[in-house]
Amino acid sequence: MNKSGEETILSLPERHNRILALLQQNGSISVVQLAELFKVSEVTIRKDLSFLEQQKKLYRTHGSAILISPYISDRHVNEKEKKNVRYGAFLRLMGENRQIFYGLLGETLKGIREGTFMFILNIILYQLIKSEFLIGCNSLLTGLVSIVSFWFMSHTFRPDNRRGFMLLAVIGLTGITIVCYWFLNPAMVILFAVVNAFLAGMVEISCYTTFFDVSQSVKSIEDFSPELLAFHEIFVVAGRCIGLGAFAFINTVSGATLKAQIFSLLLLTLVQFGTVFMCRTAVREAVRTAG
Repeated sequence: MNKSGEETILSLPERHNRILALLQQNGSISVVQLAELFKVSEVTIRKDLSFLEQQKKLYRTHGSAILISPYISDRHVNEKEKKNVRYGAFLRLMGENRQIFYGLLGETLKGIREGTFMFILNIILYQLIKSEFLIGCNSLLTGLVSIVSFWFMSHTFRPDNRRGFMLLAVIGLTGITIVCYWFLNPAMVILFAVVNAFLAGMVEISCYTTFFDVSQSVKSIEDFSPELLAFHEIFVVAGRCIGLGAFAFINTVSGATLKAQIFSLLLLTLVQFGTVFMCRTAVREAVRTAG
């Protein structure tokens, strides 16, 4: 660039080579600078840059040019680094905003019961009635009750009362489980399934919405949407595996008795008090962080 004003008129190939040489020296150069240096119009320089860009020898930006090779190299390195450190960055974000972690723990505890409960209940019912038709009727009935439950929640639940309903639902589920343990018969199991269909959604949906509410309170969370969803699935699946493992262990040790299976349902339900606690802790942490 120190030769400005000293350049003689160059042929087209010479001018192109000189432009590339200047780019090698300086990294970038503007159209105005090149026009002054070579004593040609800016239109001519733009045609030169367009030709060289077509040859993949440089990259044009607004009013200037840079070498295309360093641009591509840097871009690939940055993208590679971004992919390599993204989950690490999310873990750091979660460490700085613990409401995300507490929300994930709530989802894990919820998953312990969610992925196992109806499976166990259907096993118990089938052992009592030995009828696939009645099992199907029970599934239809519980499905209809679930729809009623969702309608009730959509008209009643608000962010400020959600966790209160969660606690009431867990208390109700615990109570009906204890009653079913002492009065185990087909009618009681069907009643148990109906009550579970109505109350379980209050726990599951409330926990899910609480988790995403507290996550959205973190300003930069939109940059980590894929990571957030991936971690959510990992924690929920981990909970379901724990629930199935606990049931398998109790069922094996007890000799697969009906009482033991009902007892395993009681344990899975008691864990949901932990779900309520984690959701409340996540909300408190979100409020504290926002303050």
